Amino acid sequence: MNVSLPPFAETAPELFKQIAEQLSAEQLLWLSGYSYGLSVAKQAALLQVVSPQTSLPQNAPTQELSTNGLPTLTMLYGTHTGNSKRVALRTAERAQEQGFGVVLEDMRDYAPKRLKQERYVLLIVSTHGEGEPPMAAEDFYKYIHSPRAPKLVDTRFSVLALGDKSYLHFCKTGADMDAQLENLGAMRLVPRVDCDVDFDDDAERWITSVLKAAANTINENINKTINKTTNTANPAINLSITHIL
Repeated sequence: MNVSLPPFAETAPELFKQIAEQLSAEQLLWLSGYSYGLSVAKQAALLQVVSPQTSLPQNAPTQELSTNGLPTLTMLYGTHTGNSKRVALRTAERAQEQGFGVVLEDMRDYAPKRLKQERYVLLIVSTHGEGEPPMAAEDFYKYIHSPRAPKLVDTRFSVLALGDKSYLHFCKTGADMDAQLENLGAMRLVPRVDCDVDFDDDAERWITSVLKAAANTINENINKTINKTTNTANPAINLSITHIL
């Protein structure tokens, strides 16, 4: 079997081979899961992850722009099996590579009262059982559907919903959250994407499109500000700037 490996020290492939030859199929399966867990932990360490121990105060606003002028994106995931977290980590990593600020948080640990302070919110959430939110997302789900939920007219958002088409209520939690944020006045960056069990390709397309849309909002705001300023100073001048990403 020919396997393409990422860059390692020259001796690493031979070392892996020696270890694998000494393990049973069951031991290799355990090692695979253990290695994946280590990988996720290291990925999270590279990101600006808000953990339960370092959670922001309930009313603390997320920094609106990163140091290079791109938006700070608040990414919230609600997961039962870990797939939503996996996609959220991938999204956060890609966003930071492109220069966005990132706040990544489990819905379980997120203080919902902070929502009214957010300007860019990305939700990655699965559906559990017969159309129910995963346990980690229950409080967030109830809050946005309650009378306490704030108006979100200054918030832009998008939802990636994970589910299983073999169930009747496919991606219902994501669809419910998507509709409710719109009801609260938030504006979509890109339409919701519903993913079946083979979600990698659909998730990748969503990541690409939502990051492009978030970057474009900054250009739109710059154009509006410049046009407003120019037209106020000299109504005869109509200045428009096109920024090509």
